Amino acid sequence: MEKVDLDYLRKQWKDEIKYYWEPMQKEIREYLEMLTVTRYGKAQNQLNKPKEEILKEYSLTEEILSDPLFIPEMLDFLEVIKKINYDFFPQNWNSGNYNHYDHGSYIYKTLIPSLIPVAEKIVDFKVNQYNQLFNKEELIVPEKKFIDQDFEKVGLLHYKSFMGLINSIAYDKKFYVLLPNLLRTLFENILNDIFSISLKNKYKYLYFDKNRGRIRDFSILIEVLNQLSNVEYKDRIRTNIYSETIKVLKEIKEVGNLSVHEVLRKITKSYADDNQDRIDLTLEALLVSYHKLKNADIEIEPERLGKIENKIGLNRDKNKEKKQLMNKKIPSVKKDDEITKNVRNIYDNVEDLLNHIKTNEYWESKERYDEKVRTKLKILKDKEVQLVKYFGAMIHQANEASYNIQIVFLEGRYKVAFRNHRDYNASINKRGSVGGPFELREGNQAAQDILDLLLKELKENIKERFDINIST
Repeated sequence: MEKVDLDYLRKQWKDEIKYYWEPMQKEIREYLEMLTVTRYGKAQNQLNKPKEEILKEYSLTEEILSDPLFIPEMLDFLEVIKKINYDFFPQNWNSGNYNHYDHGSYIYKTLIPSLIPVAEKIVDFKVNQYNQLFNKEELIVPEKKFIDQDFEKVGLLHYKSFMGLINSIAYDKKFYVLLPNLLRTLFENILNDIFSISLKNKYKYLYFDKNRGRIRDFSILIEVLNQLSNVEYKDRIRTNIYSETIKVLKEIKEVGNLSVHEVLRKITKSYADDNQDRIDLTLEALLVSYHKLKNADIEIEPERLGKIENKIGLNRDKNKEKKQLMNKKIPSVKKDDEITKNVRNIYDNVEDLLNHIKTNEYWESKERYDEKVRTKLKILKDKEVQLVKYFGAMIHQANEASYNIQIVFLEGRYKVAFRNHRDYNASINKRGSVGGPFELREGNQAAQDILDLLLKELKENIKERFDINIST
């Protein structure tokens, strides 16, 4: 097999995610620190574990957090952190200085989309390395099979080569350590196949993550199976799926999560013999279930669907109606001159205000308040309903040292704050920005970059939702 310079690849992957390498690690460490200070009872009861144990669940350690080779594992952990921040804690809940909604939103809307392309490259690299390994002549036909189930009998022809691969390495003295990872992949795909042939297509989001273009995490797939087997699948498969089946699947998940170092330390040559019978029975139960559930086209009752969503962390947002108002794409607005006029007018006021404050050094001035800033803020405050509707923006007022007026754009991704206790000291912050908020002044490149990005995203948002082009 061709020798690979891993150090070079690590540097290349780290360079590709650029700015987001440090925020990614920062989000993970701040989340772990939050768990030690939160006073929210539900979180304390369910998340109270040692840091090392939490990281271990995702094949991570403190040392691995500094290794770009494990960006896919860190991405999976960030997905869980996002769900916990959204689902465990009430909106606007703070654990110390940690605002759960802010962190969840930044991870979901900024970090995850930025990390996915590089994570997929790393996964492809690992798969390619496996393929080169498995294509070696050393993988001879084994004397006995680890898996002897007939996949073709139930119509799953595409598993034939994968079964040959598993049987080739299960008892091989060099490659048996790969078995846990291959078993996890096998069972993930079988569960995906079961759901896809048994449920109506509108429920695909329960087991397939459209944003990431792949099936959901194994833990979610197991919970979906657990829920469906108790009600929707029950009459069709009866006792095929039972508590022991779920238990074995969870064990496969845990072992399949082990890092390379942990596998080498914990997985012995006896693993295949020790677990063959239980794994074979579980596999048989799933194949029989696949056969019985084929073309079932199952409908899930709304109340049950809500319960399943809650169990797997897809419960509906508490501010659903508000978000619908912010995100709703208004039909035929291109023809509505009044709406077009309103959208352009509000955008012009926002752009004019932000471009004005970024070129005036208020914090050095001893002059009176800037009248233009006051006037623009009043205009936007008077149009707050339209500001929410068209831009997903809200104006907050507070009597505290940090700010007096704050405009939150695009559902909280950007914040522009104004302090008037010492003239108009203005600042901007993009969710999760290191060192923010940044003062909006001429020459402050960090602030300029975030401000330019905000205006760019506002224009894109207007184009997508209203088909209105804002000239640059």
